[in-house]
Amino acid sequence: MDPKTGEVTTFASGLPESIVGIGGAMDVAFIGATAYVLVTLVGADVGGSDVVGIYRVDGPNHSTPIADIGAFSISNPPDTSFFIPTGVQYALETYRGGFLVTDGHHNRVLRVSLNGEITELITFDNIVPTGLAVGGNKVYMAEAGPVPHLPETGRIVSFRTKSPAPQWWQRVRDSSWTSNSAGVAASTPFRRVCSGTEIPRVHQRCQTLAAS
Repeated sequence: MDPKTGEVTTFASGLPESIVGIGGAMDVAFIGATAYVLVTLVGADVGGSDVVGIYRVDGPNHSTPIADIGAFSISNPPDTSFFIPTGVQYALETYRGGFLVTDGHHNRVLRVSLNGEITELITFDNIVPTGLAVGGNKVYMAEAGPVPHLPETGRIVSFRTKSPAPQWWQRVRDSSWTSNSAGVAASTPFRRVCSGTEIPRVHQRCQTLAAS
């Protein structure tokens, strides 16, 4: 999309399409000039035949799977209950030459290298992790909360990749946010309420709470 004119053009096509109404290409991230696309809900468990994972965009009409997250998920199922063996990957974020990926169905964050190695970074109870943002060694993650994803169950958590232990951000009195992390707590009003779908914006605001 051209930010000045609003004109929309196709950057890449030919990626696996959505089968069940959601899924297909879910998120995109760049390492240098190369685009990588997170593709989910396209495997055999939902009636598809494509790789569930990360695709490298090689050209306008061609892409190559570099990480088979679906196969990893089948071989390494989560402890929480699930009914889609390949998971529902939601967000993709670059991290130290590779990627972090949230799985909103398997309730975990995966670390994926460019050579396709996949490891489980952190797991959760049924909190439905969604959006991601990274700042240094700290990861900010949105939680939609369990079905039916009520506003009061949604929140922002942060954790460090070296020793993942979530700290959570919670809205207070409809106009402020506070953290459970000692020395970081703040309650400065915002002009606009943060939401899980705006995690990058929340990341910036959480960093500047004390200065707001």
